[in-house]
Amino acid sequence: MDDKSSKDPGATEGAREAAERRREQAELYRRQSEEGRQAAETLRDRHEGFRGQDEGTRGASERLRDAQEGGRELAELAREMDETLRKSAEDARAAASDARAALAEIKDLAQRQRAVLDRQEKTLAVFEERLRNSSPETK
Repeated sequence: MDDKSSKDPGATEGAREAAERRREQAELYRRQSEEGRQAAETLRDRHEGFRGQDEGTRGASERLRDAQEGGRELAELAREMDETLRKSAEDARAAASDARAALAEIKDLAQRQRAVLDRQEKTLAVFEERLRNSSPETK
């Protein structure tokens, strides 16, 4: 036993050192594992964030396309309204021109009728004068 005990302190010290190294390596492994889990969690979170951003970007792109389509429709409607207004303005100018021509004709007819009435009044005045002069009462 003496022999064994003389070898034992060195072996025990070596075993203790080996056990300490194994504990340190196990602790290092645990820390690295925890850091790996945290890194993986961070990557998952970022991936989810990117997925959410991608979905948001897709939604924004769809809304932009819808807005552009609406803008094109509004532009087409504006062109149609512009054409309608242009035609309406042309029609209004033509109607105004026709109205001016009709008014000129009416004025011309009114002047002619006035002239005819004036002649008829003169003729009537002449007939009345002749009638008065030819009447037996005045003789």
